[in-house]
Amino acid sequence: MMGLFRADPVAARPPRRFLKLPALPAAIYAVGDIHGCIDQLRAAEARILADGADLSGQKLIIALGDVIDRGPDSAAVMDHLSSPAPAGFTRLTVCGNHEDMFLRFLDDPPANADWLDFGGAETLRSYGVKVGIDSNSRGRLREIARDIDAVLPRAHRAFLEDLPLGLLVGDICFAHAAYDFGMPPEKQSSDVILWGRGDEDARENGDGLLVHGHYVVDNPEVTEKRINIDTGAYMTGRLSTLKITGPDGSISFL
Repeated sequence: MMGLFRADPVAARPPRRFLKLPALPAAIYAVGDIHGCIDQLRAAEARILADGADLSGQKLIIALGDVIDRGPDSAAVMDHLSSPAPAGFTRLTVCGNHEDMFLRFLDDPPANADWLDFGGAETLRSYGVKVGIDSNSRGRLREIARDIDAVLPRAHRAFLEDLPLGLLVGDICFAHAAYDFGMPPEKQSSDVILWGRGDEDARENGDGLLVHGHYVVDNPEVTEKRINIDTGAYMTGRLSTLKITGPDGSISFL
């Protein structure tokens, strides 16, 4: 399922694409925005493993993007998510706007310096890279990019580059911020998928359910068209997990 493109980081990357499953597996466990919170991720996965222990068939853990930045342990989160999944499970992460910003910073630090103020500085510190108070100069930005590139494990870089835009399972879409059900996957805007567009997210242009994060809410929000499970782990300490059980698509929360 993860047979996606690899690209030279200095070359133009091919568009990220959507993965597809023909039908719901035995269970999908969708995890909200992790944002560098490794303790919460490990606790969530422990609950998932306990919940799915007696389920036979394919079981998928999917992280809905923004797994890095803001929180204290992005390097540990990347190491965890890029490692093999627990026995009996498949693990998948979709791209969030923060992963995209990180790669853009590595490619062109001066043009993407805003990433540092959006949680990038915390990610750098998790890898042992110092930012400093003079981080706004072009020379210093390039130096920071060289420093992180030197210590970033190749497996982490490949993980970031290979992230899909989302996963489609029948009429359910798992993506970071938005999806327009009135358009085919190849026509979707990656900017909209990663950043959303306010009240126009998940337009009513077709039948389908969007499972997403990106927008912090006090508790998971469930409507006819979408389920938002970003409960602000880096601020609240609460990382929400949605369980969708096949083949009927019943939902519950861990």
